[in-house]
Amino acid sequence: MLFELSDDLLGNCTDETSAELDGMQDLLLAARKGHHAICGSKKIFSLLSKNASLSQRERAMARTLANRSIDLSALTKKIRHRVIVQASNMHGITKTHDEIWNVNIKQLTEKFLSSSIVLAENMIDAELYQFAGQHFQIQERMNTVALKSTARGGGGSQIDVELRSLLTSGYPVIAVTDGDRAYPGAEASIISKRCDGYVSENLGVGWHISLPAREIENLIPFNILEGVADPELASEANSLIKDIQFAGIETDAQPKNYVCLKRGICLAQVFNTTSKAERDYWLEISESIKHKRHPAFSDCLQSGTCLTEA
Repeated sequence: MLFELSDDLLGNCTDETSAELDGMQDLLLAARKGHHAICGSKKIFSLLSKNASLSQRERAMARTLANRSIDLSALTKKIRHRVIVQASNMHGITKTHDEIWNVNIKQLTEKFLSSSIVLAENMIDAELYQFAGQHFQIQERMNTVALKSTARGGGGSQIDVELRSLLTSGYPVIAVTDGDRAYPGAEASIISKRCDGYVSENLGVGWHISLPAREIENLIPFNILEGVADPELASEANSLIKDIQFAGIETDAQPKNYVCLKRGICLAQVFNTTSKAERDYWLEISESIKHKRHPAFSDCLQSGTCLTEA
């Protein structure tokens, strides 16, 4: 997580003792452990580096942050989700908008300063998001920070319950849920909406992201999926995937984000869905690739029905 120190803390940087100084000490130690990144004015960190009330390692961390203050401040342009830490004239924890929280420095508990929790519907997904975060740091050349996080699975349909528990316990959480969207414009899943609600209730500092797709695998480039699949078992699936890619190019509808990559989507499902928007979307995709499939595929499209999902 990225913490941004407000300039109203400047007056506390030379304190011999105060709750605000204690909070800044705790932040310095959290940054030293790699749990979080801290940015702020160079003057704040310079004053802290000279404060004899701080330990040697805390002053050393403050000097490092002072030397990196320009690079660290630039992180606010790359990392939208962050926490602004303010002095005691601000009370409690408030959310300024979906991406930024304001926190009173006195609210920085031990749990709050532990490494952020990346919560997903299962542990594998959570670890994949951690890997994506590391890739983002490399891509954006954010070599001034090396952040740690804790992966946690929410038990699939119980992720909203786990999110609420973590928020009320005081842990910082970044929760990601599958959108379960079967076509463009589809609403997010009920679980995703519940997670949105818990974050909006200000139960604690956290963010929720609902994927703009069916599941996480829909956002993985197809060439990677093809590269890791068993060639003998996946040859037909790869051919279908390429057809879908072609359909996306032709219709500009990005079907790769909404197709079920585990089980596929059968025409019988398309014809039987109660959602007209979903049916129209997939029939448009089907029309664009009908010349590539078995003759029965075109027969089903022409008749407007399909007898089997097999």
